[in-house]
Amino acid sequence: MGLPIYFGYYAYKRLNVSLPISLSLGLVDAVGIALSFSYFYSLTKGLKVYNDVGFLVYVVVTAVLIYVSMAVLYRLGSDYLRREFRAGVWLPTYMIVITLISYYGSFGLHKVILFPIDTIIAAIVTLIFHYWAVYSAFRTKAVDQIMEEMKK
Repeated sequence: MGLPIYFGYYAYKRLNVSLPISLSLGLVDAVGIALSFSYFYSLTKGLKVYNDVGFLVYVVVTAVLIYVSMAVLYRLGSDYLRREFRAGVWLPTYMIVITLISYYGSFGLHKVILFPIDTIIAAIVTLIFHYWAVYSAFRTKAVDQIMEEMKK
């Protein structure tokens, strides 16, 4: 539910996106994600049995809602917002990939990737996303202030 809050509140308050657009995106995302998870939850009988169709519906709906909201805000937002989105697009992508690995790994409902292979895959994926995050990062005033305080 963090991203609907981001799109519904933070985009308006901090990134100067108009209130109707910000609230609309947040509401559509919250409702869409809640409905798709409810669908998945009911198909898996309370997360007790696996159901790949329900899981993939949940993942696809969530991904589409996130990336459409990001695209709308990217198009309508300020230069700072665009820069922030370019630097942070790795995070929702990582969350989706790790969700897939978790579901099909040894701790998930459909144990296709057995231990320790799932852990090795997760570690490699995490390392790749770490380098993507470092590559796409940019310095902010807050980071500069922290660096200055550490020097003292």
